[in-house]
Amino acid sequence: MTMLKNRVISLYDRKTSMRLALEEWNAFDDICRREGLKRKKLLEIIDENKPSQIGLTCSVRLFTLAYMYDFAKNAGFNFSHTKTNKNIFRVFDLIA
Repeated sequence: MTMLKNRVISLYDRKTSMRLALEEWNAFDDICRREGLKRKKLLEIIDENKPSQIGLTCSVRLFTLAYMYDFAKNAGFNFSHTKTNKNIFRVFDLIA
């Protein structure tokens, strides 16, 4: 079972908390490493560019999903709707 992990984060000059699944934190931290950004900086970029009606946690989840989708697509992962890719079932092992 995937557990949510609460972390205290710094955003601008204030501290707040954010709760994501461990896999979401890992993916977000991987993005930071790939882009050469500190977590605080990427959070501020997301916060500055998100729609005002969407909260930061939701925006981080959507950003992470979109980034990883684009990464997988550019890496040649097959997103064809006509056949089932057996690799998709590995995801369930990650979130179990």
